[in-house]
Amino acid sequence: MTGEAEPTTSVLRGLARNPAAPDEVLLRLLALWPDQAYAGLSRRAELPPRVRDAMPRHPSPRVRGALAARPAVDARTRAALLADPAWRVRLLDRPA
Repeated sequence: MTGEAEPTTSVLRGLARNPAAPDEVLLRLLALWPDQAYAGLSRRAELPPRVRDAMPRHPSPRVRGALAARPAVDARTRAALLADPAWRVRLLDRPA
């Protein structure tokens, strides 16, 4: 065998969902595997501040949408998400 094996989708989602995962790991997950990271992060009760701050600037609408769907987003971030170019992000940004 040469090289390292790619982690499975369930491992990546589980790691993103893990409340003990360090910020650096979560930010790397967002950079390398955004679809799997967003799926795990969207199931967390709370997001670390560094991760939450990185999500509105992420190139993936899925990642930005995962943040938009959360009820506890500060006003400045909420305003940026409401002006997002992706209609799906704006659609998810509807407080309950």
